[in-house]
Amino acid sequence: MQIIPVALMVPVLVFYGLSMAKAQEVPRVGLLYNQQEDASLTGNCKQVAVDQVECDFVQVSVRKKAKAVDLEKKMAEADANFATVQADAASWCQSIVTMWKAVEGKSSPEDAIKQLPNSNPDELRETLTTLRADKANHPSEPMAMEALNRFCATKAKSDYLDFVKRDFERDARTCLVSSNPFYSNVRLGSGLRGGSGSVGGCQRTTWPLRRCKPFSA
Repeated sequence: MQIIPVALMVPVLVFYGLSMAKAQEVPRVGLLYNQQEDASLTGNCKQVAVDQVECDFVQVSVRKKAKAVDLEKKMAEADANFATVQADAASWCQSIVTMWKAVEGKSSPEDAIKQLPNSNPDELRETLTTLRADKANHPSEPMAMEALNRFCATKAKSDYLDFVKRDFERDARTCLVSSNPFYSNVRLGSGLRGGSGSVGGCQRTTWPLRRCKPFSA
């Protein structure tokens, strides 16, 4: 997952939770957030000089795996590529049928592992166990693999497109979360300076350090 560069975040960061009298001069703990990128930045700082603090930051970024506005494009691509998928189906459909039987409970994950010797046993066991639990806990929710299993039986475009739609809708409900810890020096009157050089200057309205000026390495 791509981590948003701090240089791009600084101009839109807002600092919260500063209650100490000196907090405006030397922020020690706070939360910064970027409204447009769904990212947050938490920091713990300590003063090491009159005009300098050292900060440990953790940037957390959250985004959806798929966006609803992209469904139409996804379906058009699936429709255009259907002939290729249909031609190749024989090479992988048996695996899908075997896995679906295990998900439905008509066989066990261990049975599927034995029938699919080229698979990674641990990964397949984990996948099937997760899918079995999902089906048991949400029996009325359509599953993408169910539609794919049906396509393997019919080879019909409508069943394949149903699989693509269900798979996309699942991704649209899935959030991807990542974190990125890093260290920076904050020098009053200079902006943020990190191990990779300048990460942007600051302005009084966006960073609660007095005497902030544009900084370049």
